[in-house]
Amino acid sequence: MSRCFMPCVGGAALVLTSLPLFADIAPPQEYVEECTLERQQGPEEECRVCDASFKGRDDCLALGAQGFEHRCRTYGASIWKELWCRTKSEQKKGL
Repeated sequence: MSRCFMPCVGGAALVLTSLPLFADIAPPQEYVEECTLERQQGPEEECRVCDASFKGRDDCLALGAQGFEHRCRTYGASIWKELWCRTKSEQKKGL
């Protein structure tokens, strides 16, 4: 074995263990997701579900330019869904 083997392995292990962890933790067993179309969308609203993640936190902001407002986000640390809603009258305005 070379002289670098053990120091290199130790250094690699140190680097790998210091990286941030982005794994999602499962919700508690009694958790009930409140951020769903069925629970959030009113009769006079149009809602859209948008996939989001820690890499693309702003991916859903384009919906704001279309007259949608952020309503809620689902459980999740690294990936989640966001619910954006607007009134049906906003849709008729051509937004």
